[in-house]
Amino acid sequence: EKKERDAVKRKERREEARRRRCPFDCVVIPIAWRRQAAQAGDVSAAAAEVHAAAEAAGLKACLDESTELAPGQKYRKYEEMGVMVRLEVGPSEAQKGGLACVLARTTKPGEMADKSKVDPGGDAEVLVRAIRRAMEDGGGGGGEVLDEVGAEEAEAEEADDGQGAAAAVAHDGEMIDYNAL
Repeated sequence: EKKERDAVKRKERREEARRRRCPFDCVVIPIAWRRQAAQAGDVSAAAAEVHAAAEAAGLKACLDESTELAPGQKYRKYEEMGVMVRLEVGPSEAQKGGLACVLARTTKPGEMADKSKVDPGGDAEVLVRAIRRAMEDGGGGGGEVLDEVGAEEAEAEEADDGQGAAAAVAHDGEMIDYNAL
């Protein structure tokens, strides 16, 4: 019992230290082809919606629409700053709308990120829960985080007798509709 309390305290201290060092909880990065200006506008608008949802929930989120760096360079930049959760919004997510994005989580700068598609159907709470879980120490990769959130949504859907909309999430590129389970 004492060991558990000590572990919780250590985890809280690490999280507090990370928050003091890191200016953001997550970063939103729109990804569009430079030669397709019409598409870039849609992607930018969708990324702004995702950013606004994160900010409204009290997360410190950054929207990086700069064009000086390539997306991979932006990823590394924010990882070096200590931001280990990013939300990528590309043309396919912009077309879906409803706060759709790709949630990517790393544990060390330069490490390959665990990525999962998130399609909360416009429900900001589902998106924010996925972000918060990804931010937790030991929260697992993006797929694990989103599978847990999707399972919670499926349980809530069953409790609503089919009245609400469950989140559709993907792991390894495969979309899962939790309503169909």
